[in-house]
Amino acid sequence: MRKCLLLLVLVALAAGCTSTTQISNSGSDRTRELDPVDDWWTVDPLLGERILLYPVNRVLDVLDLVSINAGLGPDVQPNVHVTRALQLGAGGAVTGRLGMNNSRQIGFYTQKGYELSFLPLTNEYYKRGNAASWGSMVEVESKINGTSEPGRKVYREARDYWAIGGRIPLGLGSVEADVHLVEIPDLLLGFFGVDLMEDDIDVRGGTDPLE
Repeated sequence: MRKCLLLLVLVALAAGCTSTTQISNSGSDRTRELDPVDDWWTVDPLLGERILLYPVNRVLDVLDLVSINAGLGPDVQPNVHVTRALQLGAGGAVTGRLGMNNSRQIGFYTQKGYELSFLPLTNEYYKRGNAASWGSMVEVESKINGTSEPGRKVYREARDYWAIGGRIPLGLGSVEADVHLVEIPDLLLGFFGVDLMEDDIDVRGGTDPLE
């Protein structure tokens, strides 16, 4: 009987030692996994390029606040707007234009249309076409007879519904300019590394803000 008890004690002690060793080993493994020293040199391989592009993207964010373009052709279509919900405009135009619009659309294009707008109500036809292949201008055609709304195709794809600006006709040409309020949060958050509009240039070959 004593031999049996002694044998059981020895087995229990052996099992306890094995369990302690396993716990110790697993604890060491967890320590190695959580040890920040092991991963200290594991950094973003593109970090250097991102740092170099940081000031470039902040400058571009500032430029995004304002857009301006000019055109040649018959133009008697004045417009002023504090967002497209509050606008006044009337007339028509057929022009070839060059400049920069919202969302970094840059290049040459043709634009024609007419409008009669009062606050959110508008009867408007707008077509932008023949965009130069070297530019980033988006072609679009839109007709609105009712209220201007941000969900309409022309504002989703080509124009900024929330912009403040206007159009000054010159008879045989015109100038359009806008301030883009939606770009202000992107500019401010960009200083903290947050790309709200997803338009920062990156090292993978750039970005398309209209995608």
